[in-house]
Order: sequence, then structure tokens, then C-alpha cells
Amino acid sequence: MNISKHNMISPEEILSDVLKLANDESMKDNSKGYYLSLIQQALQELAFDTFFDIRNESFPVPKKLRLDMPKGAFNIREIYLFNGTECNINNSQIVYWKRNYITKGNGFVARDKGLNNNDPFYNNRTLGISGGDPSLRRVNTNSSITQAYYFNVQAGEIMFSSNCRNFENVFIVYNGTGCDIGEVPFIPQLFREAIKSWVLDPVYTVKMAMSEGGANFNKWQTLWSMNDKKLNKPYTGLWEEAQLRAKSMDTKQRADLKEYLTRFNY
Repeated sequence: MNISKHNMISPEEILSDVLKLANDESMKDNSKGYYLSLIQQALQELAFDTFFDIRNESFPVPKKLRLDMPKGAFNIREIYLFNGTECNINNSQIVYWKRNYITKGNGFVARDKGLNNNDPFYNNRTLGISGGDPSLRRVNTNSSITQAYYFNVQAGEIMFSSNCRNFENVFIVYNGTGCDIGEVPFIPQLFREAIKSWVLDPVYTVKMAMSEGGANFNKWQTLWSMNDKKLNKPYTGLWEEAQLRAKSMDTKQRADLKEYLTRFNY
């Protein structure tokens, strides 16, 4: 799903609804920072569940071949190498993920280091290259190790193969958390009701804790129960509805996929 920046709402609009429903318009019970933190957490949970937040960013190729993951990133989708500016990215090269690859800038370790590999699980990968049944022939992708560009991620760092130094820049496509920690969140309008209900859940819980044994406890418990049902009702709850919206394709994307699939006979 693609979301226009014109269909974003500010946290103030969420706050106006939440504060009214929580009877805390003066923010005596909780601070504004607390409410904003809840809105941010709701967006992050939705981003983790649905991968709706897709971002891209360019960086200079690091000399030490290690680059911190972009701020707010939690899932690398694609990586490309290129020279010059993003306006002239026609000759970009894809960077492939290599399992177990680790480097500190000079040399590297990996389970599979190419043809000179002694690991018994990889030794037979080139079976058939110099004869035998052609159907058994398999190409060892690492036999052309200087021609392949690859990376791995460990402890929040992206590690690149040494030949990536042949390029000036790296272009990374990744999933973000919806809102970086400490930043003011802006909410896609499609998620407004789900975010509002998600925020009200802990707010009502705090209200119940503050009024336990008091006259208002039953009122807040009833409101919490009603909100919980609306938020988490199986198959039709606001949170699941928001997830489905985030995962759904645009009309154009669905039409193109349908046209593509009709070219094949099943």
C-alpha cells in the first residue's frame, strides 16, 4: 500500500479524540509526552506487523566496509551500488545477501569462501562442472567472487564485500518503524481509528489503577472492556482492519498483477 503525504494527520488530531474520551483534556492525569509516546508505539507496532513503512536512503560506501543500519530501519529489502548522484543511477549494481559473512575492513570470514573451501557441506557444490551428467552441473556463485557484490547484517551493522569499494555510493531500501524514537509521529489517515483505540487501551488501564476501590473504577473498566472489544475483536477488530489496509495493494498494483498473471496458463 502506498500512502500519500497529503493523507497524513498530526498527533494533535489523535490527541483531541483520546483526551476527550479519557476525560483528560487538561492533561492532569498524564503528560502530553506520555500520549505522544503511546501514539509512536502504536505506529511502531503496526510497522512491525505489516512492513507498511518502506523507505530508501543513500550513503557513501564506507571505507571500512561497515555501515550502521539507517535510523529507524528494522528490515533491509534491497541494496544497490552506484556512482555519481541518484539522478544518474542507471548503471547500479545489486548487492546480494551472503550468509555468515563478517568483515572488519580487511579480509573476511564466512562458511563458504569459494572454491578453496574445506567445509564438507559445500565441497560438492561444483559437481559436474568439468564433466559427467550435464543435468548435475551446478555453478558455484562464489567461484567468481570478485564479480559478485554482497553484504551481511550483524548487530545493526551492514557489512559489505571488499569489491563494493569500486563504487562511490550505496542505495538501501528498507522497512522503517513508522516513526523514529523521539520524533513527532505523523499518522496515515487510514490508521486513525486503530491508533486511537490502541492508545486508549493503556490510558484506560491507568485510569482503572488510579481509581481502584473508588466510585469510578467500574466506569473505566467498562470503557476499557468496550474499547478492547472494538480493537481486538476477531476478524473485524480495528487493529486487524488496519493491518489488512496496510498489507493491501493499490488498485493499480492489483490490476497490473492480474494482467501479468493472465499471461500464464495454469
